Amino acid sequence: RNLLDAFAEGSFRCGHTGEWVDAEGETKLPSCQPACGQPSRALPTQVKRIVGGRIAEPGLFPWQVLLSVDDLSRVPEDRWFGSGALLSEFWVLTAAHVLRSQRRDGTVIPVAPEHVKVSVGLQSLRDKPLSTNHSVDQILLHPDFHPTNYSNDIALLRLSQKVVFNQLVRPVCLPLTGQQADLSFLLPNSLGLVAGWGISNPNASSSTLTSDLGVTSDLLQYVKLPVVSQDECQASYASRSVSYNITDNMFCAG
Repeated sequence: RNLLDAFAEGSFRCGHTGEWVDAEGETKLPSCQPACGQPSRALPTQVKRIVGGRIAEPGLFPWQVLLSVDDLSRVPEDRWFGSGALLSEFWVLTAAHVLRSQRRDGTVIPVAPEHVKVSVGLQSLRDKPLSTNHSVDQILLHPDFHPTNYSNDIALLRLSQKVVFNQLVRPVCLPLTGQQADLSFLLPNSLGLVAGWGISNPNASSSTLTSDLGVTSDLLQYVKLPVVSQDECQASYASRSVSYNITDNMFCAG
């Protein structure tokens, strides 16, 4: 059963015109929307902080989607995958670098929508052919996305078909904006969850990121990580051989 937030109260009866009528004679049916951020199963009370994470049971992250990209703008053709979060029946939130076309001239443009497939309700990559897969009709990269330092690394994509919500497919919540925004979850040492089909081997190199080699996980996994202060994060990246610019629109965890 879908969990719904209703926006009307009262009961309806079938009127002589064949329409549903409420006590005030109104025929407009109440509206509702799926409750966001509600997994279909409870999260375990103890979550280990381990590389590779813990296997997520089906329904624990029902907003998690898999993005499969075939970039035909390169020779040879390039293929990769990434994760996203379901916002509504049509929209998915993800990182801009996942949907950027890997052109050799450095141009920042999205891959063609027809080269992206979105799998919802997926827990194991091996079940991808059996999952519900959606095509894409629009991709929006943040206009100020910088691929060198990953500033504004955010993107939206619109699905061609409406997603059907169920126990394994539900939308994530978006934080409030303006004065209603509660940013306490970004305070240092606050704990948050990270889920995905990412690297399960800490010694993996970027040239070996294929699930066939056992470097990435076939099963959706998650870890609980603490938020790190901005100063500590900047100091950590400053000591690395590759320079990263930690901007004000980023925060670190780990």
